[in-house]
Amino acid sequence: MIVAKEVVQEYLWGLQVERGASSHTIGAYGSDLEQWRQFLGKNPVNQAQMDAYVMWMDARRYAPATVRRKLSAIRSFLVFCRNEGLTTSSVEEWVAIPKMSQTLPKILSIHDIALFLDQRFESAFPDRDRAIAELLYACGLRVSECCALLLSQLDIEASVVTVWGKRGKQRQVPVGSCAIMAIRRYLDRERGVLCRSSHEEKVFLNRAGRGLSRQSVFRMLRSHGKKMGLSMEVYPHLFRHSFASHLLEKEVNLREVQSWLGHADITTTQLYTHLTREKVKTMYQRAHPRAVRR
Repeated sequence: MIVAKEVVQEYLWGLQVERGASSHTIGAYGSDLEQWRQFLGKNPVNQAQMDAYVMWMDARRYAPATVRRKLSAIRSFLVFCRNEGLTTSSVEEWVAIPKMSQTLPKILSIHDIALFLDQRFESAFPDRDRAIAELLYACGLRVSECCALLLSQLDIEASVVTVWGKRGKQRQVPVGSCAIMAIRRYLDRERGVLCRSSHEEKVFLNRAGRGLSRQSVFRMLRSHGKKMGLSMEVYPHLFRHSFASHLLEKEVNLREVQSWLGHADITTTQLYTHLTREKVKTMYQRAHPRAVRR
């Protein structure tokens, strides 16, 4: 089977319409499949070509999670091709997806979070930057959820934000007083300056008056982290990981944390309990006189 661009487009259209995949997912799958299609060229899909593609990714030192994501996209596409009768072979069997090692997520300590959020944000729009950082940590939002946030989803008086997560699932997350204060300050001082249209509903805007991109938030947080002198690179998901870990450290119910994060499966949330146990174990070994054999 030769992989045609038109078939890939049909598959992506089906993902969006039938399965309700987000634009972010469609973009990632489309990019992964186009890279694979370019690699194949006019060669048909077979076991040898799939092995060669895996070796090609390995030579370019792709991270294991990236390889897994790309192969998952390919396998899903090949299942679609078989179901549509484009091939009679069980072509998806040629795609072996490596098991993911369960690495514990990185987090910022409560002390470092406080230092980051209490710093003087030196930028063109410091109130906006602070409000974003406060909200990411206060609610454990994904960066895409933060960038897509509309004014109508914010209930400042009730201190609640309504979030539309993956596959259009809605959840409500409480917002702490520090984040509420930061959001109020941004709305009062800077959003009116940035906004160019009365029809713009996005909360966080760029210089052009349009919704802030995920890439812009990445760059902004990384920049403020470097100014602080943090040894760890700061990125949006770091706040989400820290949010979950810090709540579980304070013995908040796992199901509550799951609902606030928008995890479909509680086993995803349970990963943070392992992180908390590792931290407690490390603290014990450092503090107890007879924890380490001398």
